[in-house]
Amino acid sequence: MAAGLSAWVYNKSQERTGNNTDTSIKITAVVGVMTFIVTLTILSIVGNYLEDGL
Repeated sequence: MAAGLSAWVYNKSQERTGNNTDTSIKITAVVGVMTFIVTLTILSIVGNYLEDGL
């Protein structure tokens, strides 16, 4: 999920910044890490919920 969203963000930031690669990579890295953390947190919560029983 993080990789797909990062690729999309990179593409959009390249369009908006006029192909400024440095800025696009920085933005993409931040979004990728944040997406990874959010996804991991959600999966952890769901896993704990399922482990405790519905």
